[in-house]
Amino acid sequence: RQGTRRCGLHVSSNGVAEARYVTSVSGTTEFAGRRRRRRLSSLSAHPQDSGPGLLQSNALAAQYLGSDTTNTNNNNNNNSLDPLSSLQPSSGDLLRHGPAHSEALTKLVRTLLHAPSAAIDSSVAVDLQQQETTADQGTNTAAEQPSAQVGGEIDATHEETNTFVSDGWEELDETPLQQEDASLAAEDAAVAGDDDSSSWWEETALLQDQEEKHTKRHLLRRAERAQNTLFSMCSPKESDDGKGYQPRIHVEPAMEKFRLLVQAEQDDHPTLKDFAIDPELYPKMIIAMPKRFLIPKIEILRQYVAAVEARAMKEQQQSLDEDSGGDGSGEVGLVLDLDSRALYNCCESPGTYAQRLRKRGTADIDANASIVDSICFLGDTLINTPVETQHYCLPRLMASALNVRSESNAWTYAADIFWHMDQERFPIDYKIYNHILCNSTFRSTPHFPFWKVLKVLSHDVEARKKVDMCDVIQLLLNHFPYTDATATKSVMRSMLSLHQPEPIENLSDDDEKEVDEENAATETISFPSFDADLSFPLNCNTHADRGVLQAIAYAGAAAGDPDMVLMAWDLADQAGYSPSAEMYESIVTAFSRAMMQDHNAFAALCEMEEAEVPVSRALVESFSTQVGYTPGRIKNARFILTNGTEGTAITTASLNIIMAALAGRGDTEGSFETFALFKQYDVEPNADTYSYMIESLASNMTAGPNNGREDPSPEDFSRNVTAAQEVLKEARDADISSGDILHQYLRTLCAADYLEEATAALKEAVGREERILMESFSLVAIRHAKEGLFETAKYISEELYPSAGYGKVPRNVIGRIKNMQKYPNRRKERVSHEDT
Repeated sequence: RQGTRRCGLHVSSNGVAEARYVTSVSGTTEFAGRRRRRRLSSLSAHPQDSGPGLLQSNALAAQYLGSDTTNTNNNNNNNSLDPLSSLQPSSGDLLRHGPAHSEALTKLVRTLLHAPSAAIDSSVAVDLQQQETTADQGTNTAAEQPSAQVGGEIDATHEETNTFVSDGWEELDETPLQQEDASLAAEDAAVAGDDDSSSWWEETALLQDQEEKHTKRHLLRRAERAQNTLFSMCSPKESDDGKGYQPRIHVEPAMEKFRLLVQAEQDDHPTLKDFAIDPELYPKMIIAMPKRFLIPKIEILRQYVAAVEARAMKEQQQSLDEDSGGDGSGEVGLVLDLDSRALYNCCESPGTYAQRLRKRGTADIDANASIVDSICFLGDTLINTPVETQHYCLPRLMASALNVRSESNAWTYAADIFWHMDQERFPIDYKIYNHILCNSTFRSTPHFPFWKVLKVLSHDVEARKKVDMCDVIQLLLNHFPYTDATATKSVMRSMLSLHQPEPIENLSDDDEKEVDEENAATETISFPSFDADLSFPLNCNTHADRGVLQAIAYAGAAAGDPDMVLMAWDLADQAGYSPSAEMYESIVTAFSRAMMQDHNAFAALCEMEEAEVPVSRALVESFSTQVGYTPGRIKNARFILTNGTEGTAITTASLNIIMAALAGRGDTEGSFETFALFKQYDVEPNADTYSYMIESLASNMTAGPNNGREDPSPEDFSRNVTAAQEVLKEARDADISSGDILHQYLRTLCAADYLEEATAALKEAVGREERILMESFSLVAIRHAKEGLFETAKYISEELYPSAGYGKVPRNVIGRIKNMQKYPNRRKERVSHEDT
């Protein structure tokens, strides 16, 4: 390529300005005609014969700047801070042109240094010309010594320079660009006041345009070669044995070439043809890259989606114009026709990339954030693809997102994908579902519905054969503490189905809820039969542990969900476990807390007593608390027992539950009537029976208006104390004693202000070495302190309490007694409900 050259000012690295050739690399054919090429060739071939040509102009410019070639070369190593520090006018310059011309030249050079060549103000050139003319006239008038010979040399030199400039700009006027922009050139010339200055601006714009075109052509040629190379790298190859295979490309060189293609596509020129990346290249590059390179794949996919989206929007707009008569109204859903294999490959990359980072130990917050962003971008892209592509790629993306450990955002997005698939009734990919189930170990279940995946697998004939029970058991453990009743019951229901030869009928979540309510509303309940000789599971690898089932039963009892507890019983039956007291108590508590399930609660209690499992006082009080909410429920519970409801029986525990409910409400009449049922149905009372009877007497004197009763009178106190003494005597005659009986008797005495009798009864019990509750000592001692009897309170806490074998009195009791002694005004005359 032959470039065009012109003479101009050049500032070297050391700040010395000199005249040199300025070359512009642009095509000769499109830049100038034959006449200019001929002249440039002659100048370069015979510089000495070209008259006042470029070489002479170079020397002349050096004279203008006050330095020759020798001075310039010697000043190359000058490190002055001012780029024009070496630009000092010589005696010849001052003689020929004067100080005014030197200042104008300095101004022009400074403008060249601090502004682009295309942005130089033409006024600087005009000012320079005017000052040069003035300086020449002043010099010719003022100088008397210069001879005519010197003046003639100067005039000849100026004439040669003007001739060269005129010839150079004259040839530029022949270009097409100058002919098209003639009006603009004339306007610039009028503003600048000089035709040569206008031509210089036009030439500069032309040079820039030619350089941009040349750069664009070069970029296009590189892009075409890079695209062909990428096609060759990514295309399937054939091995020596004739089998085809997909090669794996080197990612970094391939991405450099791809970015070059993107740059060429984005860089456009009005006179050149735009470059467009072949749409088939995007999926080929994605498939050819290894799966672990997530970030490059997403970068390519973004460009791929943008290209396909632009094409789809263009086609959509054309169809809208045709349908709406050209007004552009109406909307059509945008569907992106992307390569499904490339999308599937991208959907596999997040999990592979996360696993690679995890193995290397380089996973951090930024890496996880980029993975989540990639997953969200893939999901949003797949939503706009055809349904077949969604069926193929969304399950894979869901499994890949779940493979990102310790990232709840990815799991939450995977859950959104799953519910979308479930709502749209996607076909089930059992291989991926089974993979998800295998990876559910130690995963946080609230983020993803693993139980739903298990439900889908357990109801399919073929898929349920490949389910590993170890994974199912681990999934059940992940739901601890089993507060999510829906998920826990679904997992247990799936386990029961997997232990059967045929799957249970596949029911929806609403149907399962209705079935659970129907099972809970049944009038009778049948418990699974247990083999009492089996204490260990038949197969530890296929059944849940006993402790797990007990924990599930306890959670179901706390939530009042009998169906959850019954499923735990069924799993225990399949595993061959013998029932424990905790399992019985859980089912009784669950039925008692459920609505309208008292008959099933009494039936479970009957089963418990028939199995000779002891009924604890805590279970009786828990059941009685639920029954004693209203008097009507207490009457209904008594009717269930006395009416002979199926599955129920009148036992000591069942009657104690009713007596405890009546004692809590202070209903002494109901308590004694219920106690009469023991003799009527030939049931032996126990210590809890007598304690609940005395408790009803104590509560009757302290309940008051809380239960709709009037404040007891002194006659009521005396009558209740007498009744309590009779019950205590009857219990001792039956050789029945307990700390609860004594404690309720002391409560009755303290409530009636029989403090001396209470102290005597406490001494007698200590002397007889009976079991005394710690609360009994605290009750009597604090009651004496409230009455101001601190000596007796100190005697009970410091002498009687250690005599019973308890050691020292708790600090809170001693501190309370001291505070009453220190602040006597705070003592009350009667015992409050909290104290008793």
